Amino acid sequence: MTDMDEILQEIFTYYEKDCDMPNTEKLLPMLREIQEAKGYIPESVKQMISERLALKSTYIDAVIKRYPSLKEQPYLYEIKVCTDGRCTSKDALSVLQTFESLLGVPKGQVTKDNLFFLNTCQCMHNCAKGPNVLVNGRLYSQVTPAMVNKIIRDFRP
Repeated sequence: MTDMDEILQEIFTYYEKDCDMPNTEKLLPMLREIQEAKGYIPESVKQMISERLALKSTYIDAVIKRYPSLKEQPYLYEIKVCTDGRCTSKDALSVLQTFESLLGVPKGQVTKDNLFFLNTCQCMHNCAKGPNVLVNGRLYSQVTPAMVNKIIRDFRP
């Protein structure tokens, strides 16, 4: 058994035996602990949770999607391109297409090197300076397609 297997076993043991809550209420804190230990929540672990807590996999997936801090794939940097109305009117879709082209993945996917997860989001409340891009909390404003390569280089080792 690897160290990670032992950590997962400890988490499962606590929530199955020592934690006096309904299974649906155990799920979110369990997912957070697993992510803290592993860095993300793999499909195999979701299946274990489903079996051991008798929860439907669709319910587990819905909880993971509801909380953006929970990751289903390993990656270091999440790139969010605002596609709300005002940013889109300022060419945000071209910015998104440039990210997709340079990273080699469509939105909602992780790059092959597991460095970047490309996603879209709604308003970042910085409309006057759109299009806006957020990378792990760092805001880039008035982004043009020509700036995308530099943004990627800021985070690529």
